Amino acid sequence: MTTKLKLGFGALVVVGATLTLVISSEGPFPVPRGKIPQPVVVFLSRTNEPLRIFPGVGGFLMVLPDGSLWQWGEIAFRSRATVPQQVGTNCDWTQALAANNHCLALRCDGTLWEWGFHGYLAGSPQFSSVPQQMNPGHDWIGIAAGDIHSVALRRDGTVWAWGDNSVCQMGNGPGPNPTHLVQVGTNNDWTAIACGQGSHTFGIRKDGTLWVWGQIYWFGNGRPGAVYPLPTQVCRETNWTGFDNGPVACVWTETAELRDPFYAPPNPEAPATETTRLVATNFVSGRHAFAFVKRLKQYEIHPDGTLWEANCPWGREMTNLPSGYKWRQVDKRSDWISIWGTSTAMGLTADGTVWMWGLDLSQEPIPDTISKLALLRAWVMSTLRHGSMSLTTSASYPYQREPRPLMRLVPSDS
Repeated sequence: MTTKLKLGFGALVVVGATLTLVISSEGPFPVPRGKIPQPVVVFLSRTNEPLRIFPGVGGFLMVLPDGSLWQWGEIAFRSRATVPQQVGTNCDWTQALAANNHCLALRCDGTLWEWGFHGYLAGSPQFSSVPQQMNPGHDWIGIAAGDIHSVALRRDGTVWAWGDNSVCQMGNGPGPNPTHLVQVGTNNDWTAIACGQGSHTFGIRKDGTLWVWGQIYWFGNGRPGAVYPLPTQVCRETNWTGFDNGPVACVWTETAELRDPFYAPPNPEAPATETTRLVATNFVSGRHAFAFVKRLKQYEIHPDGTLWEANCPWGREMTNLPSGYKWRQVDKRSDWISIWGTSTAMGLTADGTVWMWGLDLSQEPIPDTISKLALLRAWVMSTLRHGSMSLTTSASYPYQREPRPLMRLVPSDS
């Protein structure tokens, strides 16, 4: 579901190895005392076009109602945007996705664009800081971005891929790493695609079946992953309709269930309850999100416009959706329109304010507790053995507990 916004109508980053041991049992740290950026004010012409938010890996891409493209966070190896920044000057974008090292986007004329990492030429990595057209065609309707491969859906129902093919991401078996688009198989009945974080692709066909190809590193039930060189049917169900808009390829059904397809290996003879895991019920696209605030939580907008949260178990121990979530209202507002996100959430209220909460991409990442303990142990062992150390550690963004304003979309004539 896409919600219309009528403006003005009331309606593992790597850090240095300096050791500062801080012990906490709460996971990511609260936002430090550093300055919180003020919301960015964007003046727009009155429009009925929707605000479109695309959560990515380490950052977000946004298409505003005027068709302009914006980024927030760390996108395609660029320096982190602590406040939303416009990408280029074009105002005809319709869809955009950010992966680990590259971005994909579509424009109103059906053209396909990419920026960031473009692969290797004569052994040298190729980058671009601005969107570049990938194909002369004007009939592209869908995109998906993996870690280092890309996939696009054509209006004729064919799927095309390019980039890294080291684990069969092209869906045609082993082969080279093409920098140009190659068709995935010969089917022309694909309706939706998604990559999530990794070297795999999911697709849905017209008959409602769910398929996967490439490599899945690990399944949620503890079983090791495998490489699927050709599109492989995930389960026997035929009621799959689309993918959640985020960096994790969750898929939803005709009965408004949102399911995690990484629970068990594909088996076209097995029911979805054996190969996938239930994440949410009564799922409505644009009105459900996840965010990390001390722990992973899920958020929903109720029909009365209020925002609610509940703790959300996630991992191997979550074999199915708990029967009794304890929901609480997040604030007193009753004008929430849409929410998006996985570890960082963004939301839109009827006054044109865009909010964020969860992992705060505006702040400097700080080492998490586990990596600090691992670093301490490595430092001790290295010092005892060699008398020196040269180490790096992972870091986590601090979290924002409650929604704070990130942008304000204001009619230009107000």
